[in-house]
Amino acid sequence: QAKGRVFNGAQYDDRLTYVDFSEDGNTVSIASSLFDISTNNNYLQDAGRVEVFDWGDDKWGRVGSPILGSTSGENFGQHSLSADGRMIAVSAPYASKSGAVSSGRASVYGLVSGEWAKLTRDIDGEAEYNYLYYLDLARDGSALITGARYNSDGGAAAGHCVGRRAPRGKSTEHPD
Repeated sequence: QAKGRVFNGAQYDDRLTYVDFSEDGNTVSIASSLFDISTNNNYLQDAGRVEVFDWGDDKWGRVGSPILGSTSGENFGQHSLSADGRMIAVSAPYASKSGAVSSGRASVYGLVSGEWAKLTRDIDGEAEYNYLYYLDLARDGSALITGARYNSDGGAAAGHCVGRRAPRGKSTEHPD
């Protein structure tokens, strides 16, 4: 039986692609990595979006504003939520940085004054077509592991993963 409403994508560009939930199941995160963003005469196709919801008063309520991708085609959305639901790591596998096409990037956010704020500098993929795609945030938010599925350090497109230290900064809000 569903707990509250069912979350449905609205159309192809808003289809739900990734989900996660807090340890107690009272916070859920939902991503649409193909979400198109249209603001201030800018149109970012397949930029991506992540939304977080808390369960309270027998319904799901949005936590902060949606977290949005920053460039067209980066497919921002693969993510991992901390156990308390107040930190989230998100990857954009097709993001390009410093001329490295589709090297990917990961970002860590925390809930600060009711809004999602970036807690670290972006973690950029290491090489062109590296696709920094996979990630997992430690349940307490103290560490992050990232995976690049086509990294060739160990052999042609063999992939690799890197463990990372605790994010700088901490979320300032925790559920009751």
